[in-house]
Amino acid sequence: MKISFWLRPTRNNPYKSIIGRVHHNNEQKNFATGHIIHPDQWISSKQYLDHSSPVNIEINTSLSQIRADLLRVFHHLKSNKLPLSPEIIVKKYQDGIDALFQTKEIRVNTISEVLIKVHERRESKIGLTISKVSASRYRQYERNLLAYLNDLKLNPANTPVTVIDLDFCNNFIKALKYNYHFKETTANKHRQILREIVDSTFYLSDGWQMKVQTKDILRHREGLPETLFLTPDEVSTIEHQALIGRLDKVRDILLVLCDIGQHIGDYDRIVKSSIVYLDQYGNSWVDMARQKTLVPHSIMLTNRVLRIIDKYGGLQNLPRYAHQSLNSHLKDLASRCGIDKEITTKVGRKTFAETLRAIYGLNDDQIAFALGLKSTAYLKHYLNTRVNHHELQKVFSLIEKTTLNKAA
Repeated sequence: MKISFWLRPTRNNPYKSIIGRVHHNNEQKNFATGHIIHPDQWISSKQYLDHSSPVNIEINTSLSQIRADLLRVFHHLKSNKLPLSPEIIVKKYQDGIDALFQTKEIRVNTISEVLIKVHERRESKIGLTISKVSASRYRQYERNLLAYLNDLKLNPANTPVTVIDLDFCNNFIKALKYNYHFKETTANKHRQILREIVDSTFYLSDGWQMKVQTKDILRHREGLPETLFLTPDEVSTIEHQALIGRLDKVRDILLVLCDIGQHIGDYDRIVKSSIVYLDQYGNSWVDMARQKTLVPHSIMLTNRVLRIIDKYGGLQNLPRYAHQSLNSHLKDLASRCGIDKEITTKVGRKTFAETLRAIYGLNDDQIAFALGLKSTAYLKHYLNTRVNHHELQKVFSLIEKTTLNKAA
């Protein structure tokens, strides 16, 4: 078994995360170490930081301990003739060495203990991966959580983290909306502090095994409709419905989203800063960098999108709405067009992908390429593709073909 460490870039700053990697029998598994450093301090050939500061020495000690713990897990599994793979080794390591060897009784941490750890971790990342504004917002979430616990007559100093299950989470969100009068979007953001509490039990070790399933279910929101896609017939119905005013503008936004396959945030970026240009074949394009991944991407504009752009007198004049209000308007649009679906701003991107998959049979790599993704989510970790107008033209021409068929 080989254990190594490498640096993963973080978004929008020069610091990088130290990632561990276990390699065994031509398989490998990456895992987070929880350390963020400046790459100038990293000595890659020796797999540790220079000893220029006490913090670096402490991180080196931590990496050595991680390596030693992984080796203990490996030899334990091997001596007991248990299944050996990098994923199992990392999983057993993350479950905790004490739990594996049963050297002490597992103790469940209290909410106060975990909140202290959450606060320490967050404060250490301010200016690196967390802004001061975000840190301030998370602290307010903590205060709201403590107020809710006080309403329940629960003392966080002696209340175990095991009380934070799916029911607790959903009741907390309902209380924020109906008792504290938070908007639904703001209330749902409080789930982040519950995720942080669950994540921190990993670093504290004690009781982490009991929280793994809770960590997963906290990612699901109660009562939100499934994101659906529109069929070509439904898109055609929306396009040809007689509308005026607000719903006419919302309809145009939705049609553009269905033809470019982007999130509403990327639509806003395109409208604000992109320029339409022609290629040698007379096709109209816009270039952009996706908001979430900063991946460079090119989009060919269909005739329908070009007609909408001409309608408003230019790309920069396309209508824009706040995300939350646009979702509300889309529900009104669906009702007006007789479409019994709870559509949101995501429906355009989903419709684009489903059209390529269901009608034209494109594989996931091709669809990810057209969407501007750098991964297929459940097949590969990363796609190694460059912007290729010829290949993208083939894909967007299929969307154009669907549009023309319905218009006919």
